[in-house]
Amino acid sequence: MRSSSGRRIAKVKIKTNRAVDIVGFVDASQIPTTFYDAPYYAGPDGPVSEKPYALLREVLKQTGKIGLGKVVLRDREDLVAVFAHENGLVLQKLRYPNEIRKMEDVPESRSAQKLDKRELKMATMLVEQMATDISEIEMVDHYHEALQK
Repeated sequence: MRSSSGRRIAKVKIKTNRAVDIVGFVDASQIPTTFYDAPYYAGPDGPVSEKPYALLREVLKQTGKIGLGKVVLRDREDLVAVFAHENGLVLQKLRYPNEIRKMEDVPESRSAQKLDKRELKMATMLVEQMATDISEIEMVDHYHEALQK
């Protein structure tokens, strides 16, 4: 059984035109990492869009900027970051600011801890000794592998 508000929400459909509406360009440092959600590879939509696609990719590479835009994915308008990656573009779905919990809302995150300088030095040494390159880290989804078997 659906509520009347559930029926109204189900009726909300956003028209999609398979295009990303770029609303501005920003430096990557301006996008908080907590905003990042799901990445998608984006390609040109046929021969007519190949040149604009290549121009956008090259301009983003040269300027180091990221395009911010909106796109309709699965009947929802999403905020996205568009950036150059290798020979293409990546559409990084972003969370809206109202979807992100504030750090001060996390229980006990505001409690001030006195840190012992020796413990901090030891912890720093441990981090430095464990520093590696991401290619050295095993990134295998064992659950996915088990499902495949």
